Amino acid sequence: MTGVRHFSASAIVFDDDGRVLLVHDGERGRWSLPGGHIRADEDPAQAVLRLVEAQTGMAVQIVDGETFTLPVGRVLAAPFAVIETDADDSEVGAHRHIDMAYVCRPGDAAEVAASRSHDYRWAPITSLDAITTSIDLSALVAVARRAALDPQPVAGAVAAV
Repeated sequence: MTGVRHFSASAIVFDDDGRVLLVHDGERGRWSLPGGHIRADEDPAQAVLRLVEAQTGMAVQIVDGETFTLPVGRVLAAPFAVIETDADDSEVGAHRHIDMAYVCRPGDAAEVAASRSHDYRWAPITSLDAITTSIDLSALVAVARRAALDPQPVAGAVAAV
């Protein structure tokens, strides 16, 4: 394995009917969370909003996506999880993906543009084990859903000052 790492952002988008948004990766024949590589000119939260809209035509909002400014700089919205996985492709070869996953909700106008770049679907959370996905999404989505419905402090987290 090389020391090459690619940084990406993905969205765990929940609707009011207990479903999660998935996009189809036609090249690999599987479903995944919307997302992709972070550009050099954007932060992870900006990337996830751009990628969901590009792939589905849908605008989303990050849950607990508050940003604020300190004298030393801007504090970005924190991801729900940071996931490191092995990756391999013909251009780079073996490398690692560091993915920042954000919990999101559809925006006010959840209309889908005709120019979306991927097939997408709303999948019931209970059906994820039966769908071919890129990673074990059922466990990740279940934890994210619990956190979105009943936010609790993370054990060992530093309290706000």
